[in-house]
Amino acid sequence: MLTRLLASNPGSNYGCKINNSPATIYAHWQKTDMAPGNPWWGPFHYYNTSSPKYPINYSSNLACGEVNASASFVDSNQPCFVNFGGGNYVQGNLGTFTLTPGSYTPCPIDDYLPALFCFIGAYAIYFIKRRSLV
Repeated sequence: MLTRLLASNPGSNYGCKINNSPATIYAHWQKTDMAPGNPWWGPFHYYNTSSPKYPINYSSNLACGEVNASASFVDSNQPCFVNFGGGNYVQGNLGTFTLTPGSYTPCPIDDYLPALFCFIGAYAIYFIKRRSLV
């Protein structure tokens, strides 16, 4: 009971790794409590599916905001739980992680470069036609 009173967020670089498809680290800490359905087992850290959550990439080519599971995630050998809502909890591994260098980009500009170039080109044609003497 005393451990439940003293429980707090383990830190911003901690997360619960769930090895489903795709493997993800959930970093939005919810609470520290006993195991679901077993009040004598615990305490454990609970996370939910709100942001931030980071995809795990097992290759050497990482994008900003991804975690390399073999090099950037250090397992603490402690279980944790992710609350998927509706009483659905999935057990995972608690650990620390570091993101790839750079900042997390939720909207990569590379996906929108063709549209941006088309817009700039159309604007340039309009501007040239408007100033034309012919």
